[in-house]
Amino acid sequence: MDRIEELKKEFHVCALDIITGKTIYFSEGDLYRIVLGSCALPGIFEPVRYKHFLLVDGGVTNNLPVEPFLKRDIPVVGVDVNPMDPADRPKNIVSILLRSFVLAIRSNVEKGKSFATF
Repeated sequence: MDRIEELKKEFHVCALDIITGKTIYFSEGDLYRIVLGSCALPGIFEPVRYKHFLLVDGGVTNNLPVEPFLKRDIPVVGVDVNPMDPADRPKNIVSILLRSFVLAIRSNVEKGKSFATF
C-alpha cells in the first residue's frame, strides 16, 4: 500500500508545512512521503517535499492532533506521552532556548487535552 486511503483503517497524519506555517492533517496521499515528513524533526532531519508542501514534524505546532476527530460523534481518547515537570534554573542561553522550545510545544498539548479524555 502506497497511499493513506488504501489502508484498512482510517489514518490521519499531522505535519507542518514549514513554508506557510500551516498545520496539515492528511487522510489521503502518498503514505511514505507524508509520514516521513511528519517525522522530520527540524534541525535534525531535512524537511520532506510533498506536492507544494515542505513538511516537518507536526508536533512543532500540534503535539496532540485531535482535530480530525472533532467533527465526528465519537469519543476522543488521548495519551500524554510528554508530561511536563518543573526544570532546574537554566544555566546558559542554550538551556533557555531548549526549555522555551519544549514549553512552546507543550502549550499546544494543553489545548488538545481539552477535547480528549485521558
